[in-house]
Amino acid sequence: MVILISSVLIPGISYSEAISNDEADLARDVIQAERRLAIFRVMNLTEQEKTGFWPLYDEFTEKMDKTGDRMVALIRECSVNYQDMSDEKAMDMLNEMISIDMERLKIKSEYVKKFQAVLPGVKVARFFQAENKLDTQRDLNLAAKIPLVGGVKAQQVPEGEI
Repeated sequence: MVILISSVLIPGISYSEAISNDEADLARDVIQAERRLAIFRVMNLTEQEKTGFWPLYDEFTEKMDKTGDRMVALIRECSVNYQDMSDEKAMDMLNEMISIDMERLKIKSEYVKKFQAVLPGVKVARFFQAENKLDTQRDLNLAAKIPLVGGVKAQQVPEGEI
């Protein structure tokens, strides 16, 4: 079995290229390690804070990864069907995207409280600010590669028109 993976996961792989599950798993592991390192570098945690933070971070990323799996499935579906998509299918996919976004916000809200129990407020805010920056970068990379429904590839739309 192969899955489609976006260029945000492996630079140079377009949305329409298929890679094996092993390659996808390896790419995900590399991205998670790079993301963890980025968080480590910006957080400046004390030894005591590290003890409470990293287990929560692992829980948080596990839950967020599940929403990421849903998004990969949605992107895969879009990349296969974008040229000849029905109105009903387009609305189903839009509703799934909104559901994923809502789930991500729910998880973040839940973990703000959990992180507050082990970190001062400034560090909780810093963590979510860093997460937001990493997510924005990921989303920007995805947006450049995901085809627009109705037969238009995002790369073909003149700059400034979206």
